[in-house]
Amino acid sequence: AYGGGAVSDPMSALFQFFSYRDPNTTKTLETFVKSVEWATTPGSITSKELEEAQLRAFKALDAPLAPSSRGKSGFNTGFTDAQRQHFRDGLLACSPEDIARAAREHLAPAMKTSSAVAIIGSSEAAPRDDSSWIVRNPLGATN
Repeated sequence: AYGGGAVSDPMSALFQFFSYRDPNTTKTLETFVKSVEWATTPGSITSKELEEAQLRAFKALDAPLAPSSRGKSGFNTGFTDAQRQHFRDGLLACSPEDIARAAREHLAPAMKTSSAVAIIGSSEAAPRDDSSWIVRNPLGATN
């Protein structure tokens, strides 16, 4: 069994793709690139897909928090309740075209200039047909 996904961290401006226990690492890396190409193409994202994504996002944003966790979250992120509500309002108001524009402005350029890729696992998982990969053992030495 394996899985994967994507996460973003608004505090660090990082967007990350990931997979785990993945038997097809190079194919997965190609799929990550294709997903950005798909997201940047106007008309690719349907209203239904956007609504489903918004529901998943609101599920995480609006999950009940214990008072201590709520205080800790506010302290760690620096976001006020008003800022969180502003973010929610923006998320609810975005359109498929907004998503494609954001992907064109932020994801696509980053894939070309500032992305980093690592595969953590056995050396057998390393792509064999690409000499640009550096395989290191658990102590950091090059194999």
